[in-house]
Amino acid sequence: MVSARDGELYRVPLPDGGPTTRITDVAAALPVRRKFYLHGIAPDGSSLAAIVGELSEDGVWTTDVALVDPATGEPTFLTRDAHPDDGCTVTPDGGTVLWNTERFTPGTAQLAAVRLDGGEPVRITADDRVDWFPHLSPDGAHLLYLSYEPGVQGHPADHRVELRLLPGSLVRGARIAVVPETLVVLDGGQGTVNVPPWSPDSTWFAYCDYPVAG
Repeated sequence: MVSARDGELYRVPLPDGGPTTRITDVAAALPVRRKFYLHGIAPDGSSLAAIVGELSEDGVWTTDVALVDPATGEPTFLTRDAHPDDGCTVTPDGGTVLWNTERFTPGTAQLAAVRLDGGEPVRITADDRVDWFPHLSPDGAHLLYLSYEPGVQGHPADHRVELRLLPGSLVRGARIAVVPETLVVLDGGQGTVNVPPWSPDSTWFAYCDYPVAG
């Protein structure tokens, strides 16, 4: 499954390639302009975690978290409001969606979780840094995310950022006081850990940095 520049989601056959199949239909939302951005796939393949961007007739752009049916392309919205949302992913147990949102602190992205069996979004991070792209390790023990310096807008590239780690128990609603562990400080940002980066055994993860020529 991939997202494309035309705002649609597509199924791409692997490993040998072949014709792609369009899953979504952005024209179905007209006159509202819509784009899908794929971020993750449920472990059982039953849904796609995507950000749905919509530009209304009066020029207002919103982003919301949705689970997209891979057979029909229909989105089921988990958020539907004016707060910017991004970086959504389904946890390895299939029961929770993680994402970053400005619903708690307008202008500053923080991490959130919502159970798919009901309940309100739960805030995970609460600091003055700008936190993006949460990824829970397959064993559920570690929550990896990208952290920008305070005041950064969006998720730009070529910034001094940190890859940080929190206990995975926070995703399950544990309310414990813990200081995030900074694993790597690097020049990166957009593209560093946008998509699921963990190895299947939870012992390592992949990321991209952008060395500055000196």
